[in-house]
Amino acid sequence: AIIDAGYNYTFEEIFDKFIGKGCKAYVSTLKLSTEDGIALLKKYNALVFLAHPKLINNIPVSEFLNMGFDGIEAIYYQNTLDETKSFIKLANENNMLISCGSDFHGNIETDLRHGDIGSVEIPKEYLTKLLDALDISPSI
Repeated sequence: AIIDAGYNYTFEEIFDKFIGKGCKAYVSTLKLSTEDGIALLKKYNALVFLAHPKLINNIPVSEFLNMGFDGIEAIYYQNTLDETKSFIKLANENNMLISCGSDFHGNIETDLRHGDIGSVEIPKEYLTKLLDALDISPSI
């Protein structure tokens, strides 16, 4: 908002001078455990997905399966084909939904770490199951 308002600051300057830890406008964040986060979301009838399983390195993905996730982001723009197949298999074996994601964060020209909108697609069979879980009739 500061940059959009026309002020001549970089993101780094905004964090360093205004909203970073120790600055006057800093607001600390509430940290939840994975289990508490899932419980909170489910309290409001959300479907909860394990995002970016490819990026989980310090804990086996299988350890997350009993935490109450409804699905896995099995189709992800950084996945190899073998990784996607493995995550889809894992989801199917555990009766979980399958989602996809580009991880788009705003500007594909300057943000090379994230995918672009539309860079991944979810096959209709997985989309139908997802819509059924949401109790939404597809118009596709």
